Amino acid sequence: MPPENNGHDKSAAEENGKPRFDVPPVETYKTDIVEAIKREKMSAVKIAASQTSWARQKKTLEPVAKGNERGLWRNPLMAAGSILLFLGGIALIAYFAISRLTAPASPVLHNIAQSPIEAMTFDSEKVFVVPADRTLFARVLTAERTTGSLPLSTVNRYILATSTAAGQAPISKDELLLLLAPNADPSLIRAFNEPYAFGFHMLTNKEPFLILSVNSYDYAYAGMLAWESTMADDLAGIFYTAEPAAAGGPPPARTFSDAVIANKDVRVLHGNDGATELMYSFPDQHTLIITTDETTFKNLLNRLQNALLTR
Repeated sequence: MPPENNGHDKSAAEENGKPRFDVPPVETYKTDIVEAIKREKMSAVKIAASQTSWARQKKTLEPVAKGNERGLWRNPLMAAGSILLFLGGIALIAYFAISRLTAPASPVLHNIAQSPIEAMTFDSEKVFVVPADRTLFARVLTAERTTGSLPLSTVNRYILATSTAAGQAPISKDELLLLLAPNADPSLIRAFNEPYAFGFHMLTNKEPFLILSVNSYDYAYAGMLAWESTMADDLAGIFYTAEPAAAGGPPPARTFSDAVIANKDVRVLHGNDGATELMYSFPDQHTLIITTDETTFKNLLNRLQNALLTR
């Protein structure tokens, strides 16, 4: 038999003629604290301490996160600095590229310390005073070559100098080449550097020699080839005795030819009788030897190679 309904036991779903729904309570900060006290048996002081620690951690991490969200381009100073660095790099690259394209061609200079001339050994060295005038200069050196004698097989260095009011002044490389090679191209003179060595090797006769320090091999090599057309005339008397011209005829033709001496490429000028009058060679890209005799060339080459080993 069903229970009687006395009108007071209405369904929980009905009240005042409207349905009623059971809604779970809303969780709030207060209810969380109450639950924590019941569950963990924590005091209000511990809960407050935990909340304070959590707030500090959040405050520490928050700027980092915000900074990462902003990124580099949200910071005006960093963005401007990055743009300036980028533009500066482009300008620097453009400057070097334009400089390489517009720079005038010039000899490639080598360090003077590369020259072994100062390390070479000579059997004697002496100061030899010469005039600054080209004609007188040639006359004095021609007389020195053709007269007198030196110890046999010795290599003697002459330190050429001019007389001045202050005393004796050594002749520079430029001054010497202007006296020896008045018809050479100026680029050839610029292709050499200090120091140089001039002197005589005593064999049957005094064989002159000139050793020059090269600072631009390309310019020196091309300049020497160009100088060959007048080299014999420029050095006649100072380095060798020129053949007399035929009566009423032109002077004998002088043409350089290739040769190999002591495994070195040499350019040789022969006279009409087949005898060697002049020769020159680049034993390396930093040195030029000009002389008149094969034995002299070999002797100088040997001394040069020893200097390269000992410097």
